[in-house]
Amino acid sequence: MLAFDSLAQGDNVLVSIVQSNLVYHSLDDNQVKTIPLSSTILENEVVRSIDYNPDDCIFFVITSFRATPKLYSVTLSGLVSKIGDITASNGASIYSCEAITYNEVTKKLYASISFPSRDVYTETLAELSTTNAVATIVSTINTSSPSLDDMDFMESYGNKIIIADGNPSPNPFFYIFSIDLDNLSATPIVVYSENNSSSPQIQELAVMGNTLYVELQSSLFKLDLSSSNSKLELVGPMMYLGSNSPLQALTNFNHAEIFNPVPLPKDTTICEGDSLFLDVSGFQQFYWNNSATGSFYAKNSGSYYGQAQIGECLFDSDTFNLSLESCRNYCDSLEETLPLLLGNYSDTTLCKGDTFQIQLDIDADSIVWSNGQKGKEVIVFDKTLVFAFIHIDTCTFETSTISVDFEFCDKCQELREQIESLLEFPDEEIKLCLYDKYEVNFSAQSFDSIKWNDGDTSFFRELTDSRTYNAIIYIDTCIFITETLRLNFVNCDGCFVEFPNAFTPNHDNLNEIFQPVISDDCNILFTDFSVYNRWGEKLLNSKLPAWDGFYLDQISEAGVYFYTCSYTNLLTQKSEVLKGVIHLEY
Repeated sequence: MLAFDSLAQGDNVLVSIVQSNLVYHSLDDNQVKTIPLSSTILENEVVRSIDYNPDDCIFFVITSFRATPKLYSVTLSGLVSKIGDITASNGASIYSCEAITYNEVTKKLYASISFPSRDVYTETLAELSTTNAVATIVSTINTSSPSLDDMDFMESYGNKIIIADGNPSPNPFFYIFSIDLDNLSATPIVVYSENNSSSPQIQELAVMGNTLYVELQSSLFKLDLSSSNSKLELVGPMMYLGSNSPLQALTNFNHAEIFNPVPLPKDTTICEGDSLFLDVSGFQQFYWNNSATGSFYAKNSGSYYGQAQIGECLFDSDTFNLSLESCRNYCDSLEETLPLLLGNYSDTTLCKGDTFQIQLDIDADSIVWSNGQKGKEVIVFDKTLVFAFIHIDTCTFETSTISVDFEFCDKCQELREQIESLLEFPDEEIKLCLYDKYEVNFSAQSFDSIKWNDGDTSFFRELTDSRTYNAIIYIDTCIFITETLRLNFVNCDGCFVEFPNAFTPNHDNLNEIFQPVISDDCNILFTDFSVYNRWGEKLLNSKLPAWDGFYLDQISEAGVYFYTCSYTNLLTQKSEVLKGVIHLEY
């Protein structure tokens, strides 16, 4: 068996687009990885802003920010796809789109945009569709402060958006602000400001943890967002692909695994006919090149590689080569010395709750049982076929098979008869009001433990959810399952019973019966229903609230009649009496 674990995840990686390349830069060890983009379109159209969506493992990029701005997606491996030209949902023309940011709290992509009437000042915050690039206006930022003209750059920080505004001339300045997505009408809060003749021009922002990274004229600076007295601290120069030009886009990335292929075991040779267990349980999921997923037994020679899932992303692995050789003589002779028939054990049936144990007195590199347990000993709890794979050097042997079954023994049957009534719940669905609760109490019973189908292990419960419930009860080695309890909590205040004021028993199959309309939230018990003619003569008295127009086996004449109806709402235990007029028409 070969096993390997997932790589440690890092969270100090910056990503930028330089020329027609996706560039990853680790701030932990200064590694740089360059991945060519699948298209030169981003370089030709000029990238303005980039941000990362960790929920879908994808980058969003805007280009041509003042000439029909466009939205693209870029995968971790550099595949470029155009989402669309950025347009406004209200039909207005968009002049520019200077910055985007994906907020992990709201799960939305935001953009700073402007309209022709506002010229270059991107004062409008919009939600940008990631499927068709349509911008829906969210708010216009408060620019009452003289230090804030618009949103040149943006980055998300919790439920806030960090924005930067900068101008190289004629009066150089740059400012960094914070705006709260829950209170967009408020004046942005100043995080950092610099306003003098030597102010460098800000280029892009990236947030990692509580640290804001800022690129200023090809150098990287950082700022502590958790401190109110932080200053920009120089991290170092930023030069990628031999260029010292300022970056046009910068964002953060939270997987250092991008720098190296996911490691696989070393190349291995096994005997023909044997198999090698490739254990990738250290990953959320692993997709092999032979269409297998997760851990599996490799039996064929060849190259094995794939992609490991880490978080929400897939990362390429390196390659593992498996070779086969003929070594049957050694394995055959070794097999003769092994007790593979499990001779001391035989097919057996045990009481439910008991266990069955097998132990092999064999010195092996590994022993893997059919139920996944490892080692010389296996303990069986459920009905199964038991056998083992024994691995010694490059040889694999399979033992004989034992059938193990479990049944309820007499002691459990006797216990069941004693507690049978406790396992019962009403057959029909139970309706209750939303503000009610349904109590189940097994506290006084001598049960060892209980486990409900929703995972709860309490003997006493106050149930308030509409769903089905049942429980497994454990007593000694016996297991019992309750019947199913069906609860439906409804809005009792929404219950209504209404009668029409007319019906037409003319045999046209329309409105033939005079009867009430009852809402779905009701649980009604009708106790009396009576119909009278206009002289007060009682024509019908029943507990069923329905009249077909007949009296003494004769259809009644058209005219005005009267009814009374008494009923009880079983959910609220309130009784009501309805009275009204019936128009019998033909």
